[in-house]
Amino acid sequence: MELKQRIINNARTLFLKRGIKGVTMDNLARHLGISKKTLYQHFDNKEHLIGILLQSHLNEETRIIRDILVKSTDAIDEFLKIGTYVLNILRELPSEILFDLQKYYSAAYGKWNEVHKSFVYETVRANLERGKTQGLYRSNLNTDVLARIYVESTTMIVNDEVFPPAKYRPSELFEHFLRYHLNGIVSQSGYAHLQKHFYEHFNEAA
Repeated sequence: MELKQRIINNARTLFLKRGIKGVTMDNLARHLGISKKTLYQHFDNKEHLIGILLQSHLNEETRIIRDILVKSTDAIDEFLKIGTYVLNILRELPSEILFDLQKYYSAAYGKWNEVHKSFVYETVRANLERGKTQGLYRSNLNTDVLARIYVESTTMIVNDEVFPPAKYRPSELFEHFLRYHLNGIVSQSGYAHLQKHFYEHFNEAA
């Protein structure tokens, strides 16, 4: 494995273990057994490294979600598989990481978030169209409006003024929102399908 990728992998592990604020470039260099000079040959500073980590996550997320789109049986199955993937990520993240990114590395986070929001919007809108075509979602849904509401609602989940991290975990908030979203869009015939899929994915009813 080339050194740059080894640095990225180790940085991700340390950030998850100690938090964003808890890891300095000095810590990372010592952990890798390299000099700071070598570290700075690959990354300008900590924010540059964080930006690359965020882009790496986005690339992996895009690949996984596209694979889910191909393998899912219907719109509800697709949405729940994507939701399960996101939930698993959020459950592994210390609650403060998302908030620290926004507070201390707003430039890197903001650049990543704009691209990410666009990807989420396109994914949700396509899912809504698929569900309408399959008769699982209500036929009168405005897919553009609902996709935009979805994107902005997920942004609110990581707003520490609305949901302080000491009191709310992002994974729990997202699971509640997942249920709220799906129950609001399924058609009458899609409701039983939703219950079946929710039991398969979470071993409980929606």
